[in-house]
Amino acid sequence: LKGLQFDSGSANIKPASVGRVNNLFNALKEIPTLEIQIAGHTDNVGNPQDNQKLSEARANAVKDYLVKKGIAANRITTKGFGETEPIASNPTDKGRAENRRIAVNIVKE
Repeated sequence: LKGLQFDSGSANIKPASVGRVNNLFNALKEIPTLEIQIAGHTDNVGNPQDNQKLSEARANAVKDYLVKKGIAANRITTKGFGETEPIASNPTDKGRAENRRIAVNIVKE
């Protein structure tokens, strides 16, 4: 879900990102045995506890969207990592943007 965007400081998926989540929906629909984990991540701006909660809320927002479209909830787990697993340097705008992400991990094919 590279490029998935949320409203700043919230778990609201931006309308421009819905197509990305729909791609994940289509994959789950095509492979009914697929089970995934949705992992939420943030940059290090702000309070670490708030970032943890935000990462969890964003992962859950993606799950909720998929479930509302018809994917069984038991096929999707969520986990928030907050700011603990950066993939880029947080001192730069570009790095922080890369760290604010949702990752999808296959649990079972």
